[in-house]
Order: sequence, then C-alpha cells, then structure tokens
Amino acid sequence: MIRFDNGRGIAVDKTEVLHNGIPVGHVTQLSPSENFDAVNVTVKINQRFQPLLTENSAFWLVEPQLSLTEVSGLDTLITGNYIAFSPSSEGTFQTEFTALKRAPGMMGGKDGLRLVLKSDELPSLDIGSPVFYRKLKVGEVFNYGLSENGQFVEVHIYIQSGFAHLVHENTRFWSAGGLKVSANMANLEVQAQSLVSILKGGVAFYTPEWEEDTPMVSNGSEFALYSDYDTAEAGIPITIEFPLGVSLGDSNIPIRFHGQEIGRIRSVDVSEDVSRVIAEAIVKPEAKPALLAGTRFWIVEPKLGFDGISDLDTLISGRYVAMDINKRVVDAAVAISHFKGMETRPVTPIGAIGLSLTL
Repeated sequence: MIRFDNGRGIAVDKTEVLHNGIPVGHVTQLSPSENFDAVNVTVKINQRFQPLLTENSAFWLVEPQLSLTEVSGLDTLITGNYIAFSPSSEGTFQTEFTALKRAPGMMGGKDGLRLVLKSDELPSLDIGSPVFYRKLKVGEVFNYGLSENGQFVEVHIYIQSGFAHLVHENTRFWSAGGLKVSANMANLEVQAQSLVSILKGGVAFYTPEWEEDTPMVSNGSEFALYSDYDTAEAGIPITIEFPLGVSLGDSNIPIRFHGQEIGRIRSVDVSEDVSRVIAEAIVKPEAKPALLAGTRFWIVEPKLGFDGISDLDTLISGRYVAMDINKRVVDAAVAISHFKGMETRPVTPIGAIGLSLTL
C-alpha cells in the first residue's frame, strides 16, 4: 500500500508501476485514509521485485510537468500517468510506503552529502531548486519544513559526491533566488545567480579562502542560510570607534580605500559610557594586509565651511568611511582588528609617503 496526498491521475487496473520503464506492477485498489486526508493506493508488485520492497525503496507519481524551468514526464502524454518505483535491497522489508511528492533526483544518490540549512523564513526556493557553487549546479533542494520547535525553517539539500569536499565547517550558504537590486543616484546594481534561480529559486555556497582550514562535514550537518550574498560573505570582522559626534546612521555604509569599496559597516551602536560610536564592519580579504596599527578611518560627507563646500560627490553617492595607510605603518606591520576612527580627514603625519612640511 502506498499513501498519496490525492488520487488524481491514478486509476484502478490502468495505472502501472514502472522501474526504469519496465512494468513491475499495477494499481488494484483506491481508498481514502482513515481521517480522509490522503488516499491509500494498493498495488500488486511482480513477485520477482518483492524482496526489494524495503524501507529505502521509494514510489512517486509521474505525470507531465510543463513550466518555465522544467519539462518532464512527456512520455505520460502517450502512456498515461504511472507510479515510478526505485527499489532497494538495503533495509528491512515493508509493505506500506508514503509516496514522494516528486522524483527523488539527486537525493537518490548514495555517495553525496545531505545538509540542513536553517533560516528565519522560507526563501525563494522549492523542491528541486538548484544548489550552486561558482554558478555551477552541484546539487538540489529535496525537502523543506519547519523545525521541531517551530523557530526556524529547515531546508534540506543534496550535494553531489564529486563536490562534497568543498563543504567545510566554515562554509557559507545563501539564498540565490530571484533578483537583488540596489541603487542610488550614482549607480544601479542588479545581482542574479542564473535565469533558473530567478524563476525557481536556489541556494549558493562558498568557503572563504582567507580563513584557516576547517574539517569537512558529514551528512546531517547544519548551517545558517543567509538571505543574500552580501550577508553571507562574512569576510574579516573589524571594529572602529568613532567620536560621538560622528553620524553613521543605521548601517551598511561602504568603506573605501582610494575610491575602491573594500568593506561595509554592518552595525552601529553607542558605547556603554555614551562617549563613542562603535561600528562593527566587515572588510574584503584583499584588504587584510592593510589592517594594521596606524591605519586610519574617517567619515566622508558633504561639509559647508568658509572655504566652500567639500566632498560634493557624496551628495550623489552617499557618505562613506574612508580608509588610508602610510609606508611607516606598513613597515611596522602590526596587525590589529580594533581601530579608532576620526570625524574628519586626518592631517598627513610625518613619515608618510611624500614631502611633509611644518609651517
């Protein structure tokens, strides 16, 4: 007996059970479940395949599917719907099954990696949504649902065995579905993983190369599912303390090094003694050589003074945190992660590259 959500497309003595296109049985009876929330389908299986009815065997209904992202089951237009059978000799013998909602696809692999991703809410994905690594499909989503305590949404993914070694304890996963659009008066940025992910959703992952090597993971390991790439790219965390008079707003202000964005302010808070503004930031790995004692940070925003208006470009692009470093700091090479920021552009100190004069 196989339990289906409904009996649509299944007919007694007409719907066959097929394994790799070969008939191995047929439907003999349809009946409602005890509480009438499902349909019990009784099938008669060829005696030769009965030893393969184990707890690891699977059944699902194959019917034509036509959408923007998938075309499948077209053979059923001629032969009619059928119940697919995936036998297994492993596990204990049983005669009652719950039908899968769709073909198991990659989740049927024996040597791949199955992981659980946790999110506050269900992102833009569905069963069968792809899992990407560097925009290459390496797996798929095979299930999702609420956690036992109802606090999270759990997304179950399968990664092919050839790519399982790419997942480590510090790997980041993020939702790659739909479009992400960010814009200001200076530019417009649109991010998308692929056309399939726009239509069907998806998950992408990567392991930061600049972090220390961590062990690979095993089946059932759990990871956080970030909402987007920017959130997942944790990068190198640093803290910058600014004077209380600095206005940083909420967060997400860019950090720029000679015009190039090398990080973002992720959160802003006030110190316990209400004397400083504490900014938690994330910088890109290529900026790691510049995270040294003596590196300077200051806020850049339009200012009106006796000599006119300065930093007019921020009227269009928005304010940002500037970062700079000099040769003396580089030569000392004292790595730190906690910095003191300034309210305005600093005076170039003696020892900087170039000519310094005292007037």
